[in-house]
Amino acid sequence: MLRAHPFYRLPLLLQLPLAVLLFVAALAPWLLALQVPLLWLAAPLLLSWTVFATTPLLRLLGFYRYYSPYLCVMLPSSRRLDIHLGTSFDHLLTMRPWDLGRAAHAALLVGALDGLLAIAGEVERGTLEGDVVVEGTSWFFTASSAERFGFELAAPTPFGYLTVIVSLFDILMMYSFTHGHPTFPPIRGIRRAVTTGGKLLTQRRRLLALRDRLARALPKPRPAPTPRLR
Repeated sequence: MLRAHPFYRLPLLLQLPLAVLLFVAALAPWLLALQVPLLWLAAPLLLSWTVFATTPLLRLLGFYRYYSPYLCVMLPSSRRLDIHLGTSFDHLLTMRPWDLGRAAHAALLVGALDGLLAIAGEVERGTLEGDVVVEGTSWFFTASSAERFGFELAAPTPFGYLTVIVSLFDILMMYSFTHGHPTFPPIRGIRRAVTTGGKLLTQRRRLLALRDRLARALPKPRPAPTPRLR
């Protein structure tokens, strides 16, 4: 079972001011860098912090739409869904150190499949058209796993490359975490994974079977401690 994000369990009236504060905190280092040029040497870390701190507000404002805890769409439209495996704000606050390796890898895959199944459900209900394009950069998936998910592989778009560059530190961190040791993702071999909502719907039974098989690798929730009787 995927863990619920603690931030989004807060009351909405509390989420909004906290999200605004985080958004302001995301801008602060860049403003400081204008006064202290040496800070530009830390640009990869600043970009990572910016992605982390802006996620809650962008989600609340609808710029990010989540189909599962680990599958979000940037700037969703009725014609195209640009999918991503969440951000560091999602990963760092829902995963635990003991998830290192196989459990984290399974959690991301299950989250991705949950999101794809949710998109297929919207196509079935008529909320989305069957020809809606669903695409994402496949840094996390191998060619074989992307094809198992019903995607075709193509060359990345310039925006896809830009997304990878902006998120490079986060991708490196998460890729290493899911592999259980420091390792560099195959950035040179990234591809654009493309499908349609209609194809996802036709693949739903297969996706569900794969999702259930991967879910068995997820760590079981730790039982609550038994209260001592006095």
